[in-house]
Amino acid sequence: MKDEELKESKLLLEVEIKNLQKFVDPAKKIIEELELKEKLEDEDKKPIPLSEEEKKKLDDSKSEVLLLEKEIKEREDKIKDIDEEVKHREEVRLQIDNALKDLDFEEEEVLKKWDKEKEEEVEYKEPIIKKFLHDFGFCDHIKVKDEEDKVLDVKHIPWDKESVLKDLKLKLDLDKANDLVRRVKDYKHNKKKNELENRLKPLLENNTCFLGVFGEEKIIDSNGDVIHIHYMDRVFKWDKDDLIDFEEKIVKLEEFKVKLDEKEKKEKPIKLRKQEYHRIDELLFEALVEKLEEGRPEKMEEYLKLRKEIKDKHPLED
Repeated sequence: MKDEELKESKLLLEVEIKNLQKFVDPAKKIIEELELKEKLEDEDKKPIPLSEEEKKKLDDSKSEVLLLEKEIKEREDKIKDIDEEVKHREEVRLQIDNALKDLDFEEEEVLKKWDKEKEEEVEYKEPIIKKFLHDFGFCDHIKVKDEEDKVLDVKHIPWDKESVLKDLKLKLDLDKANDLVRRVKDYKHNKKKNELENRLKPLLENNTCFLGVFGEEKIIDSNGDVIHIHYMDRVFKWDKDDLIDFEEKIVKLEEFKVKLDEKEKKEKPIKLRKQEYHRIDELLFEALVEKLEEGRPEKMEEYLKLRKEIKDKHPLED
């Protein structure tokens, strides 16, 4: 029954109670008068009996009051049920409001689809909530049909938070609201978890970053031997569903990796220079001998020219 129908039913019942009460009050007054008359006494202080007509009238009035009060009670119980139903609906609507209050209808995700014209995969954005609304039977379009049920036009109506809330409240579907919230929450949780795991992979190609951040872990077995715990075994024990803690660990690894990359970037030209210097070391020895012992500087000039070329080829970071 719709809310308006409940209100109308309650008003109708209240009117019926009011009309029934109009008969109850006169009947009770008759009962009161006849019962007082029953208590009257004559001069000898003997009860004055009611006439047969009065007795019948008293019994009929009592029966009438009982019947009327029963009818009134039935209607009062129905009103109570209506009030409880209205209260329940208000509570459910409030719970639906609370369930969906933090549900983001604007947040988008990047998806991919095949473009037939371009013959390539293209990216596009779509609200995350959209796929779930369709799964729950929410429709974002209305089909306009003719008398023969033939579709004439399709009008698109984007679902927003207010329209979804209105639909759920009309159906008083708290379970549906909670399920919608749970599915979206699980989807976003798993999506974030997957993104974090993808960020983690390149950081674990070797143990350098991990040990640089978290250090080594070792245990001593029953024989007194030291056993080093493999870094991947330690990663396996992480609670990756605790996204905050999981991301904090990844950020530490990423920060260490940045510093490591910066250090390697600075050291790389020095290493490359040393490698190339090594190839002209023999020339240096010959150049020194010829210059110092024979007074011929040609090879030294050649060596210095090659050395300069190596320096220019691998400039140092500022």
